[in-house]
Amino acid sequence: MKNSNCSKITGVFHGTLCAHDSVKTIQTLNIITMSAIQDKFKGNWNQMKGKLKQEYGELTDDDLAYTEGKEEELIGRIQEKTGKTKEEVQNFIENL
Repeated sequence: MKNSNCSKITGVFHGTLCAHDSVKTIQTLNIITMSAIQDKFKGNWNQMKGKLKQEYGELTDDDLAYTEGKEEELIGRIQEKTGKTKEEVQNFIENL
């Protein structure tokens, strides 16, 4: 990366995001990421839950209680319990 105001991002979107990119671009990427995570939650939640518990042993069934449409809350609970950033949690889930 030539510009120090840029960050490489991975996950559903791979590329470089720079400080001069619009807020709209960043919001769109957040929507794409959450949409992909929602799809994963709806698909194989029991398998994902097991893998999350393997990776983050401190998570309980209550921490991982999933309600459709409340994915942000679930990610927040995982963040709070593990001390990971939202991006770290999302990347882990995306890569399952």
